[in-house]
Amino acid sequence: MNDLRINLMKLDYADRQFVVVRPDDVVLSARREARQPLAPADQSSTNNGETERAVLALAVPIGEAIRAMASRWSQRRTGRRNVAVLPITRSEARQLQFPMGHPHDNVVYVGNPAVPPVYFTLADFHRQTFAHKFSEALTLISALGAQSMTVAARQGWSRTFATSLNLPLRAVNGEGQIENQSNGSRDFLYTAELKGSGDPRLPQDLRWYHHEPEWQSFARQRIEHDLREFTLQVRYEEDFTVTADVASKISAVGLHAGGTFQRHQSTVWSIIATFPPNQSRAIRSIKHPFG
Repeated sequence: MNDLRINLMKLDYADRQFVVVRPDDVVLSARREARQPLAPADQSSTNNGETERAVLALAVPIGEAIRAMASRWSQRRTGRRNVAVLPITRSEARQLQFPMGHPHDNVVYVGNPAVPPVYFTLADFHRQTFAHKFSEALTLISALGAQSMTVAARQGWSRTFATSLNLPLRAVNGEGQIENQSNGSRDFLYTAELKGSGDPRLPQDLRWYHHEPEWQSFARQRIEHDLREFTLQVRYEEDFTVTADVASKISAVGLHAGGTFQRHQSTVWSIIATFPPNQSRAIRSIKHPFG
């Protein structure tokens, strides 16, 4: 049966965006049946491309037609305008990273668009994806040597939503101790006084950064031109087709979101950061005492 298993990371994101984990024997049996027409009757097909086509043929199409079919599993993939939930085996699920304690039966998981192996529950997709992007922005600014930063919500999710994230959205003083924050503004979320560094660097394993020209520009100016202050915008404006309508359709066919679905909101948070002088530039500017 090994030839019926697939490398999920070789599939396009659109083909593996939504997955549901089911027992190996159930998924493999369905794949064998779907695969029969793909090869001549007198040959045993082991072509990986044919296997992948068979796998995708088993994606559960979530559209008007299947809503009337309740929880029946379709073996025919519909157009991309309909959501397709891909059944994967429990052994294949080991290729992926799920929330602690997961995966669960009949729960739909959605892939992180920035980190291929990472999957979140459908219910928590937007909260966790935004948290991941915002955390990377904080990591970037810290690695560039920030000595202070202030976070404000300019659009969309704000203070109430921030409390649901596993992020340090409280004030911190120079010794790394948390201070009480009395500012009750809807926009104000977080401020911190940090040690700062004159040796700015890019952190490793950046994901969102490579798709954010504004972030790249600020980082380059900080490293190469001693930029001392800038405002970094963390934008979360794409819903990645993960909508309330999708959650409703998935529920209609007997699958689960894994909790209460968090709707997408077009969101912009600003991080205003200040930096100390760039030491490497300062050292280069000092002339040798003997000329």
